Amino acid sequence: MNELEARILREFLHSPHHRFATGEIVEAVFSFEFQKPYTSFPDRKSRTNSQRIKMRLHRQALYHLNKLAMKNVLIHRNRTIPGEKSFQLNPKLIELYRLVQEKSVNLQCPVRALLPLLTVGN
Repeated sequence: MNELEARILREFLHSPHHRFATGEIVEAVFSFEFQKPYTSFPDRKSRTNSQRIKMRLHRQALYHLNKLAMKNVLIHRNRTIPGEKSFQLNPKLIELYRLVQEKSVNLQCPVRALLPLLTVGN
């Protein structure tokens, strides 16, 4: 699991029952790059470049979201906004994460410890 996937999972663990659209994930994970103004540009070339950056961030986030969905960490839900996918944390992972927190086990990255447990049940 790389750093970007860990940041995505942290966003899902902050509100585990919430369905996140791809745009919300991009804004949260790439907050520094996404805060650049994308609308008010004087010329067409700079506006096009900014849209390319925004599309690259979306593709990069979708790549990692789909990888996590293939590992059964995330569940793909219905599209809420046309052109955007929405994802939710797997309920099995939520229960395992809650149990680990209740037992107050001190882990460096609780998600890494829970991934093998999640794949055994399938």
